[in-house]
Amino acid sequence: MRSRRWRWPIYTLAGIVFGVINYLVGGVLGGAVSRPPSLIFWILMVIIWVAPSLVVAIAETRVSHSTVRATLAGALVWLVAVVGYYMYYALTVMFDPSVDNPGWIGIGTGGIVDNIAQWGIPAIICGAIVGFATATVSRVVSRKNLSR
Repeated sequence: MRSRRWRWPIYTLAGIVFGVINYLVGGVLGGAVSRPPSLIFWILMVIIWVAPSLVVAIAETRVSHSTVRATLAGALVWLVAVVGYYMYYALTVMFDPSVDNPGWIGIGTGGIVDNIAQWGIPAIICGAIVGFATATVSRVVSRKNLSR
């Protein structure tokens, strides 16, 4: 029962960690592929974005048996990942003078809050879609296994 109480903070922490990892991996993959990014780059980035939502949505479906909660968990992970991504970048710019600051670290138009808002909306929508689809498939598979 105790682990159930902590699942939403764990999902939030997972989202933050995922955002930081996405920033780091995106930089490595972005530097390793040709410009414009190749199809392999985009496939790897989609896998990187979908994997955490799959894990969280499956876990939430197993615990709550709710498609709605799994959908919300998927949206939460993606939204917090966007925040984690931009916050990590802000910290990198603040503490590493070798990192180029393109001028959007501020609060105004093109600033960090603007970028979070710009990418937060698609993150909520896409995270919810992945969470909903994962929960739906997970529940269908569970029902088929129970009927055997």
